Amino acid sequence: MSGTKLAHLRKKECWPAYLQCLLESQIVRASAEAVQVHRTTSFRWRHRMVAGFTCDRPARLGGMVEADETYMLESQKGLRRLNRPPRHRGGMASHRGIGRDHECLLVACARAARPAAWRGSRGLLRAADSGAGLEMLRTDDGMWRLHFVDAGGALAVIVQLDPEAAGAAGVLAARPAIQVRDGRGGLVLEGSLDADGECEGPWPFADSPAAHFQQHGARFEVIPRATPIT
Repeated sequence: MSGTKLAHLRKKECWPAYLQCLLESQIVRASAEAVQVHRTTSFRWRHRMVAGFTCDRPARLGGMVEADETYMLESQKGLRRLNRPPRHRGGMASHRGIGRDHECLLVACARAARPAAWRGSRGLLRAADSGAGLEMLRTDDGMWRLHFVDAGGALAVIVQLDPEAAGAAGVLAARPAIQVRDGRGGLVLEGSLDADGECEGPWPFADSPAAHFQQHGARFEVIPRATPIT
């Protein structure tokens, strides 16, 4: 999340539930109670997430475009002089229907718009993972997990796609050939995803996973292979 509006925010596992609160127009305190965080955390999340949404706008739409309008009460928040009595918690218009109290908002999107293609994921070997019995590593975006298991006396590595991660459905549908590399570019695993979103192979190094990653930048990456495996 570095370089984005969500940088340095914690408790990522609570974000989907909090986004649902935003969609339901819940207030800051109600959203905080729903996801069990402090109200100041809820306030910070709301402003960061909304700011991120407003930045995610294409400069131009193409192809078949859908457009619709909606109306909401005019907001004069921040003005020192109002041309109407102040409203509390949204209030109501002076009369029924659409009138001078409303502002028109036009919303448009490209029907054929597709989410950005997955280009790779990175992860770190943290202090808690540096023990001799390392069993799993996870990428920072939560999309991939690396499992280290005993396969008949030999160590094996399994890369597994998390089906609940953002963009995982598209990756699973494409089932690309992938590579897992350590922090210095060494090849850890290479192969194609199976129907369950997994790829397995032998651990290729003499050192244990924890020791190897610690000696090679303490990081790793899962990336699409440029040439498909046949």
